[in-house]
This record gives sequence, C-alpha cells and structure tokens, in this order.
Amino acid sequence: MGESVLLLDDPEKGVRRLTMNRPKKHNALNDDLRLAIFDALREADSDSEVSVIVIRGSGPSFCSGYDLSSANNPVERSSATTDGWWSRHVVSNWFEMWDMSKPIVGQVHGYCLAGGSELAAACDLLYVAEDAQIGYPPVRLMSPPDMQWQTWYLGFRKAMEALLTGDAITGIEAVTSGFANKAFPVRAYPVLAQVSPSYSKPKGRFPHYTHPSATQYCYCVRLACIRRAASVRSEP
Repeated sequence: MGESVLLLDDPEKGVRRLTMNRPKKHNALNDDLRLAIFDALREADSDSEVSVIVIRGSGPSFCSGYDLSSANNPVERSSATTDGWWSRHVVSNWFEMWDMSKPIVGQVHGYCLAGGSELAAACDLLYVAEDAQIGYPPVRLMSPPDMQWQTWYLGFRKAMEALLTGDAITGIEAVTSGFANKAFPVRAYPVLAQVSPSYSKPKGRFPHYTHPSATQYCYCVRLACIRRAASVRSEP
C-alpha cells in the first residue's frame, strides 16, 4: 500500500497540521490530494479540540500547482462539467476555506505556483521562506488564474505585471507586496525532506491563534476584506 498523499498530526495542543506528501511531484494537486486536503480541513474545522490549522508541503516545495499529468475531476464538490466548470469548482473551495471558522496558516517554501499559489492565497495567514518562488506561470500559455488573488493582494500595478508575465515573486517580495505575513531566512526554514515536528510554527505565535476569540476575529476580518474588495470594484 502506498504512502498517504496527506500526512496529519497535532504538533501541539489545538494545532492540526496538514502536510502534503507528494515530494517527487513537488506536491502537485491531483484528485487524491485535493480530496484529502478538503476532507481534513472540514474535519479539523468541526473538531472542538482544534483551534488552528497549518498547511505545508514535504520535500523541496510547498506546491507546484495542479497535476496536469493525471485526470482532474470535480472531486471537492460536484459540478456540471460544462464550460467553466473547472474554475467554478476550485474557486468555490478556496472560498470554502475562507468560510471555515478556524484560522488556516500556510507555511510556504520552494515552489508555490499556479494552483499551489491559490491554495496559499486561501490561507488566512501566510509565512514563507525568503527564497520561495510564488507565481502563476500558466498565464504564459494556458489561461488566467482561476482565483485571481493577484489583484487582491498585490495592488493594481504588481498584479498586472504578474498576470501579464507569469513571473514569480520571492518570499521577501511576497511580504513587501502584502501576499504573505512574514518571510524567514532559508537557514531557519528547513527544506521538509522529512516531516519534522520540531519546526511547526513561527515562534511564539500560535498561542494567540488558539485563543477562543481568534475564530471570531478571523471571520470578521475575512468579511471586511470581501466587502472592501466588492466596494472597490463597484467604484466608478
């Protein structure tokens, strides 16, 4: 029996950690992995013993995007496979992450590309390695992003550049642009060739996330951001 595509553990009280485990594929999102992620997220969100959820990747990368070497089906939610079905169903689930009551923290290193960048964008908080590579290269030959996080997080000019070129930004640039919360030096952010519970969080931060009121704050901030984005789009 093969190794699980998603590893689960609780590195400390109140913390549920999801580790994508397809290192040879740079944790590319195939049907099995996508289904496992959302099953685990829903379970953690409904677990009264869990206060915060962490998502990371094993091996040299966080996530290289959708696995184009295998068939991709609407595994997270059923969707009519008509024009636009792919974008509708994946964006629906990224928004589902925002609707969850528990804060979701992304831990990004190495490549964070295409669908992987959308997964990172759907996290409430994002901590990155300084040399991480974050972007959406498929705009060069395939399609625009399914969830266009660039316009939300990077500002108009940077977003336009990212969407027209497909170039990646580093972890440091991601923090400067507003996509990530904090970048860590490579030496303090080890490549996760082996899953180690010794590096589970930025120091001294989780106690605040696990406070009972954190889920309420998290939901209010999400709602405020969505309303602000809607108002900006409606302005003449």
